[in-house]
Amino acid sequence: MKKITSLLAIALSVIFLSCGSDSSSEPASNWSPSSVPLNEYNGMKISEKINAGWNLGNTLDATDGTGVNSETSWGCPKTTKENIQALAASGINLIRIPVSWSNHMDDTTGVIDPAWIKRVQEVVGWAIECNMFVILNVHHDVFDESKYGGTFTSYNYKYYNPTSADRAHSEKFVKNVWEQICRNFNENYDAHLIFEALNEPRVVGDEHEWNYQSTCNKCNEIVGEIQHLNQLALNTIRASGKNNALRLVIFPFMSASTAVAYEAKFSLPTDSASNVGLSVHAYSPYSFAMESPGESTFTDNHKKDLDYLFTSLKKKYGSYPIIIGEYGATNKNNPQDRAAWFEYYVKKAKENGIKTCLWDNNQYNVTGSDYNEKYGFFNRSNNTWYEPELLNAIMRGTK
Repeated sequence: MKKITSLLAIALSVIFLSCGSDSSSEPASNWSPSSVPLNEYNGMKISEKINAGWNLGNTLDATDGTGVNSETSWGCPKTTKENIQALAASGINLIRIPVSWSNHMDDTTGVIDPAWIKRVQEVVGWAIECNMFVILNVHHDVFDESKYGGTFTSYNYKYYNPTSADRAHSEKFVKNVWEQICRNFNENYDAHLIFEALNEPRVVGDEHEWNYQSTCNKCNEIVGEIQHLNQLALNTIRASGKNNALRLVIFPFMSASTAVAYEAKFSLPTDSASNVGLSVHAYSPYSFAMESPGESTFTDNHKKDLDYLFTSLKKKYGSYPIIIGEYGATNKNNPQDRAAWFEYYVKKAKENGIKTCLWDNNQYNVTGSDYNEKYGFFNRSNNTWYEPELLNAIMRGTK
């Protein structure tokens, strides 16, 4: 595609692209860091343009099955261009595309299956054609002995495990996977594309896997190793040059926890491009948003919990882009309370300069009182929303 050389033309191409009608996976615009000053497309400017976000969950991050067929191995249909177009038409202009790479990686050479890379490029390209910002990450690649078998060090290139004992092996994986992502997602992808270094990094099976405690030495060791791997990922991305030398990159702490993010002793990586941001997950308050059966009525106390969440994040990270990469309220057959929660959540996040990205695993139907992980919102089979009022509530919150 012919490069855009005018600064004004570049700005317009980034902001006002419309969905294409062809099936090409090529991105709809190019971004030239040599002709666009960094402050034109730094993270804060990008954050200002993000309206509402959505996750393509349990899809390209699914780890069962082989080859490109793994996309449907967790029960979600194969993603179509029509899915992406319908999401964009709904008002969604940020899509987080979780991707797992280890199950597509040769353990002897560390090379990612080219067919898998091509498929990821196709979906990313569709979103950019629709003028959507895209978060591309490294998702289910933390080592899980109960799932993968063997020991961590029995694998060559696959997986990472954030402990000091496993640092060298983890560095090998992180550097290798990000070098390959960067080779395939660089000069042909403009400022719409955002990188997220890792997803919910943690030591799987540890007693503090989801429960950080500031007085826990093991917890602090793990967070320190995650910070080290975050810095390595960033250094690798920047070293790839071209557009990636300036691209917005966001980072989580241990398990993407807000409790860890609040800690004064932890910080985002040092960046030569000054273009990094925070990634956290917040299904909050837990008793309403995730716990089964938990609570199904949205209360004033829940509002206070959310107020604390957002103001605390802003207090520490207000000078950075802050993206809640996953949020949602599981279906408890309580549509009115969920709608009230969504509107309040998104509205208060916006007031604090925080962007939100809805987790959607395509699981909507409730059986009895089992409300666990019912985070289905967009029906990918017919491109409609299961409960349009929830989408309306989200959009009201963005106003």
